[in-house]
Amino acid sequence: FINRPIASLIVRAVARTSLRPNHLTVSSFILGSVGAFFFLGGNHRSFVMAGFLIYACTILDGADGMLARSKNLCSRFGAYLDIYLDRVTDFLVLGGMATGYYYQSGRLGFYILSLFGLAAYMLMTLLYYLEREWRMIQSGSGSGGDHRGLVYLGILVFSLFNRLDLLISILLCVPVLNIVYRF
Repeated sequence: FINRPIASLIVRAVARTSLRPNHLTVSSFILGSVGAFFFLGGNHRSFVMAGFLIYACTILDGADGMLARSKNLCSRFGAYLDIYLDRVTDFLVLGGMATGYYYQSGRLGFYILSLFGLAAYMLMTLLYYLEREWRMIQSGSGSGGDHRGLVYLGILVFSLFNRLDLLISILLCVPVLNIVYRF
């Protein structure tokens, strides 16, 4: 309800240009990487900047697929590039967020737990995509991107309120809840 209307405005703005969907994919990755870097500032101001950059990244990430469909440029390479760069961005964002919060708080135990949670999340994501490949499941409805957009919106909101500790705690529950859901 929020990301797609904004992404559609971006698509309208670039539809008649020579920009291709993969250009938006790479731009989204760069924006997300810069946002992740801002978390390393370890203070509220850098967290807010990171939150805005990361949220802009997810809007741009939604626009790449819309542009591909509107220009009839969908490709397997583009789909894999999008998935790959999204996962690298997720790793950088979540790792940067955990490290930035550690710089701010000095809570070493929480930082170590956050890194284990990040590893569990990345493993969970890898297994998800391996299962889809093994079962030869084609791309879905795009709901994964909607969920990712919601997480990135959450990162922005929790950054604004300077409560990354609560967000990290919530995100630590995701792999555990996913195991329960799967079984």
